[in-house]
Amino acid sequence: MPRPQGLTPPKGPKDSDKFQRAASKITNNPKFAEALKELDDDPQARGEATRDAKAYFKKKGIEIPDEADVEFIEGSIYVRICCWGYCVVFYSA
Repeated sequence: MPRPQGLTPPKGPKDSDKFQRAASKITNNPKFAEALKELDDDPQARGEATRDAKAYFKKKGIEIPDEADVEFIEGSIYVRICCWGYCVVFYSA
């Protein structure tokens, strides 16, 4: 899938170990799966995530590193979390 226009490249020095630990914590958290489902089902949740995706996920009890940039694009659900030079993307067509 091509990168949507307007997304910033990952920032900061690369640290794959830190990134893998953070990504694992996020993706293995059942609250993250619940939040993604809510984004798929609830227009109000999508509006909240569009305004501030990082705050949306933190409010749901998901540990997002302070160094992370979190982007959400409405339409097809597209969540991108970047930190330490890498990104993880969740996409629902």
